[in-house]
Amino acid sequence: MKQKDKKKLFLHIGTRKTATSSIQKTIYRNRKIFEKNNLYYPKNWREAHNLEIYCMFADKPENYSFNVFNNYSKQQVEENNEINRKNIISEIKNTKCKNILLSAEDASALTQKNIENLKKFINHELNITNTKIIVAVRDILSYIASDMQQLIKDGVGEVNIKLYENFYRNKIEKYINVFGRENIIVYKFEDSVEHEMGPVGYFCDILEVHKDVLSKITIEKTNEGVSDKAIDLIKYINSKVPLTNNLKLSDGRFKGDTQLLNFLSGNKFIPKKEYQERVLKQNSNDLKWLKSILNIDYTKTKVKEPYKIKYDGVFADEILDIYSSLSPLIRRLTYEYILKQLSRNTDKSDILNLQKILNHILENDIENLLDSNIVTNAKSKKPTNIIDLQKDLFENVDNLRGLAFILEKSGEIKMAYYFINEALKIRPNGPILKKKVEEYKNLLFK
Repeated sequence: MKQKDKKKLFLHIGTRKTATSSIQKTIYRNRKIFEKNNLYYPKNWREAHNLEIYCMFADKPENYSFNVFNNYSKQQVEENNEINRKNIISEIKNTKCKNILLSAEDASALTQKNIENLKKFINHELNITNTKIIVAVRDILSYIASDMQQLIKDGVGEVNIKLYENFYRNKIEKYINVFGRENIIVYKFEDSVEHEMGPVGYFCDILEVHKDVLSKITIEKTNEGVSDKAIDLIKYINSKVPLTNNLKLSDGRFKGDTQLLNFLSGNKFIPKKEYQERVLKQNSNDLKWLKSILNIDYTKTKVKEPYKIKYDGVFADEILDIYSSLSPLIRRLTYEYILKQLSRNTDKSDILNLQKILNHILENDIENLLDSNIVTNAKSKKPTNIIDLQKDLFENVDNLRGLAFILEKSGEIKMAYYFINEALKIRPNGPILKKKVEEYKNLLFK
């Protein structure tokens, strides 16, 4: 029994978007310094232990995103789990450190039965009976803004708001049930941000790491937020062709194919007001539970007004700078997005900047846009010419005509003539279309 009591395990379960990646990366890259100061972080596992811990104890680890992307079979996953299990048992057995840290925010997605098995593994195979669960929480609306960004960056189109129902209770209560409330350390992300060394410094205080140790390490910052414009464009791309379909990569998509779009400048992303209101409503009891059980109060959280997206000259220049470096499918979808915004926008300066992008694309990338091998909608016919392309994008003449009228108002008669002509080809007997074609002809060729 003495052997068991020698070591203490800190199991960090996130939650997501509370600087977990920064904590994991910093400790992993400075693990030799921490090890000299009595804190052990595994060297044979990855920086974040999501893959190892989640897959070792989840019911269907073969469905975990990493395994899907790598096309691992169930047998391969089981073999990897066994390797990871043996590695961690060996490392903890051989370390002289008193304190062990494992960090996996995806461990909060395990079921209570999975967690019971995790505890048995810790007690009987790692030979540790003193375990503390560390979990950070964050204002729910601030959290969903950050998490929605991450999900969209990871390839999701429309985020399911039900993901956030009873959010904290679903993640924390099962750990309380298995390990006991006395072994759960919960802190507010907002408090950690105020620490002189940020969330990493705050986290290390919980681990009782001496300040002298912190002065020797380099803190790694990760997962910086992206702008509202970037999120809006990437979300459109994912809604048309999701990164994965039935747990497989979609044709034409690959991991990281929208990464260049992350650097588009703009305002801070804030979810739609109706999203925020729904999240607050479905979490009203959750927030009360958090206050009564864990003494953390987010019940006064207020809905924020999202910024109106402006397509300024900086946006146009940034898109043009990266456009040629995007994959053919992402270029095609970016083109569709620009057209869509042109059809909806009434702001003259926005229209001019969007038109600048459109002109560049039509002049330099028309072959890609007409490529019959690039399909952005499984229900659409493959475009074989520019007319079919416009049909595919707008589905009806009214959208093309509306776009032409918007361009006319901004003084872009040449492009207005182009789109009204395309509409006329689809509806050759339209009287208004015929009249507009002649009107634009007179302006252009008088």
